[in-house]
Amino acid sequence: MQESGEYRVTIHHGLSADTKRARLIYSHRDRGPAMRAYQRYQLAPGYVIALWGPDGVLIETRSVPPES
Repeated sequence: MQESGEYRVTIHHGLSADTKRARLIYSHRDRGPAMRAYQRYQLAPGYVIALWGPDGVLIETRSVPPES
């Protein structure tokens, strides 16, 4: 993820954090609101959510395995 000056929350279908296919769902200049948005988001099976720092570094990610 590129630098942006904001914390960003992205989501995409897959098994790991991927910046090329990810859709931005939230961004904020402060970490607290971005972390709350990340924690509140309910994922569907097969999706990954990621929290990125302003410098483009992956801070945290979680996923729900696809249903069989």
